[in-house]
Amino acid sequence: MHVLPLPRDFLIPALVFQGLHLEYVEFLQLMWSYYWLTPSGFSVTIMANSWRISSMSKPLDLVGQRFGQLVVIKREESDKHGKSRWLCQCDCGNTSVVSGSMMKKGNTRSCGCLEQQNRNNLWKYKYRHGMSDTVEYWTWKRLFARCYNPNSAYYYLYGGKGIEVCDRWNPKKGGSFENFFEDMGKRPANCSSIERVDGNSDYSPENCRWANYTEQAYNTTQNRKITIDGVTKNLTEWAKESPVTTGAIRHRLEKLGWSGKDAVFKPKAHPGKSGSTLQYQEQEYSVREFCNKFDIPLTTFRRNRGKGLDLDAIIKKYSRSA
Repeated sequence: MHVLPLPRDFLIPALVFQGLHLEYVEFLQLMWSYYWLTPSGFSVTIMANSWRISSMSKPLDLVGQRFGQLVVIKREESDKHGKSRWLCQCDCGNTSVVSGSMMKKGNTRSCGCLEQQNRNNLWKYKYRHGMSDTVEYWTWKRLFARCYNPNSAYYYLYGGKGIEVCDRWNPKKGGSFENFFEDMGKRPANCSSIERVDGNSDYSPENCRWANYTEQAYNTTQNRKITIDGVTKNLTEWAKESPVTTGAIRHRLEKLGWSGKDAVFKPKAHPGKSGSTLQYQEQEYSVREFCNKFDIPLTTFRRNRGKGLDLDAIIKKYSRSA
């Protein structure tokens, strides 16, 4: 028995009448055996490792079909790999010879004019203002992620609450980045981002400003606002003027039900605590004022005051300005 190699275009005579053809396929795992009776009268086994059998189908005809902006006119000579090529008319007026498989896959949709048009549109959009790499531009871009992209991590704080971007800044409503930059200007060096003055209103020129992290923290919805004698500030700002801590003010408001004025300005009556008063050199101080004046850590003062040390001893031992 002889094993014969198959040429690339080999046709087995016994199978020709069935319209079957052996096509070359590299590294095909299946092994097919065909028996062919030779003129001399003995059989020969043909081992076809790298071949497959497929039906001879009707030649492909794409004439008259449209693919994107291309309309097929006629078939041209196949390329060196045997793939069909077609002469096509593009909507722009040009003609080009295109691979049939590339058209059917959707990889080729024009003579090349569509790609150039898309490139020009991208160039126009990206470079029309020359600020695509600036912090102002990316701040503007992030507004839309917050307000319109449900996949954004902070969408629930903005778009989820109905916050939107005003028409003047929104390209989908006739606005633009140029309008945003005209209204907001260049971001100051001491500011980190943009914030809304009214946290319940939209992003707009009247409601936005550049702010640093501290100012933004003061203006969050979690920060409690307190009005005293017609002046409204958040809890952190009032704590700077109070003889007690931020936590004490919050405790007085939420747990004890005190008024805003009493919660902020009424001192504590416990010795050694922040709200108590001290007499030193014929002057009266709150504990916080005393510690600030002599640059003593508040916790250090409380600990040593509780041990019974007098004020002079504490100043002498722990004052960082002495």
